[in-house]
Amino acid sequence: MSGFEFLYKSSSNDDLLYVDGPVIEVEITAPLPLIRYLRKSNLPAYPLMHGLAIIDTGAAITAIDAGVLEELGIPYIDTELMHTVHGSAEMQMFNASANFPSLELGGISLDRVPGGSIRSATIAGTDIIMLLGREILRNLKMTYDGPNSKVTITT
Repeated sequence: MSGFEFLYKSSSNDDLLYVDGPVIEVEITAPLPLIRYLRKSNLPAYPLMHGLAIIDTGAAITAIDAGVLEELGIPYIDTELMHTVHGSAEMQMFNASANFPSLELGGISLDRVPGGSIRSATIAGTDIIMLLGREILRNLKMTYDGPNSKVTITT
């Protein structure tokens, strides 16, 4: 079991947990079968996109910013009607994978993950590139400590 405690106080004592919400480091890359093939064939590794995932317990599924997937050269595989807080919309679906370095959790397969308009900047300027939904969160234990501005996650 690995875990990580995220403290959300800035040097100016801003409550970043309140301002930005709970976020965690993430790396987005190609689907796992492609990653394995490249390793097995001694080919260069597929690029990673680094950013933050915002933890959204209200989201049934994870979504990644479509621009991130396009920048990585990951093609969409299909479109699907998705229901969001903003209403229903056709969204492009992708196959990708994610790593969460601070949790030492890697190789999370993201099959048919929707590409949406997720990218936004935190108060510190780091890009949020993923909305982390319950299908991944169900495998983690998270404690949200608002008064102390910290979140603890264990695997």
